[in-house]
Amino acid sequence: MIAEKTVYAGDTIEVSRYHINCIPKGPRKKKKESTPERIKKANLRRRTDRLRQLMNANFDDTCWSLTLTYRKGEEPKSIRAVRKDAADFVRRLRQCARLFGVDVKFIYTIGAGKHRRHIHITVNSLPDMAIFAGCWIHGHVSMTKLYSNGQYRDLADYYILNGQETKEQEEALGESPGQMYVTSKNLTQPIEKKRMIFGRFKGDPETVPGYYLEKESVYKGFTSMGFPLLRYTLMREKRDGKTAISVDRRRAEDIRQGEVHIPRDVADRNTKPRGKRRASGGKSGSGLAGGIAGGITGIFRKAKTDLMHSLWMPLHNNVNQSKSHGKMGKQRLQDLKE
Repeated sequence: MIAEKTVYAGDTIEVSRYHINCIPKGPRKKKKESTPERIKKANLRRRTDRLRQLMNANFDDTCWSLTLTYRKGEEPKSIRAVRKDAADFVRRLRQCARLFGVDVKFIYTIGAGKHRRHIHITVNSLPDMAIFAGCWIHGHVSMTKLYSNGQYRDLADYYILNGQETKEQEEALGESPGQMYVTSKNLTQPIEKKRMIFGRFKGDPETVPGYYLEKESVYKGFTSMGFPLLRYTLMREKRDGKTAISVDRRRAEDIRQGEVHIPRDVADRNTKPRGKRRASGGKSGSGLAGGIAGGITGIFRKAKTDLMHSLWMPLHNNVNQSKSHGKMGKQRLQDLKE
């Protein structure tokens, strides 16, 4: 029997396929004995997977990754003091964000490896970015915006590396090790689903509509029992303004690729309202009289448009308009031509 675990976190879908504790059909490798080193490595991998899924489920390209450093000569001697400063920063940040009606989400870890002691924290966006610098009173704040693909594997690995180095240094200093990373209680939890599959083990990834396979995430190996194992990640397809345009504020995910949605109450500039179209030359008419009247009306209309165009263009060329003003001018010229 085959078990498949699927984790939905933000724009990612992580799939793990493996055999459960039974005797399956097919080749099997030699069972590996459990050692303290292997157990430690497995626990570290599970902790990294958990942190990556939390980051993918709660943060996006509007959020920030901060590095809080101390002034020269003011770095605490104990890591316990650094943890206390990190908790104080989060407390002040929550108090300031509450004034704007924003609920703060964060994940932070302590860096105390080869470099000076510092704090890494990922936090959601606030109305005023100066709040970050104002809440950290011990030194400098470095801010970096998160990338937009929705996959924060590298950031999670870096947090775990810093947390592991800090834990080793705490043990060397005789201090009690703290948490490898700290999270707020209001984080959105990833959705995990499991199902049983009867049949042969499928060793190739399977994609779903709207997602693409992240090639570097594909892992094919064997479990400690010697059975086949497959892990891979699917990423949500991003839509840009050229492939999906939303006029009525619909989400891009709700619009099919290449579809341009125009609601009924928004008129198309390239077409006239149905039932109000006119023949070229003016009012509709029949016979010779209608054709002559239409031709005369068309001549006057063209002359009027040319006159307004000659008056408007010098003003347009001499005034340094903004981009939005320029668009309004083009729309006005288009309306005059029609």
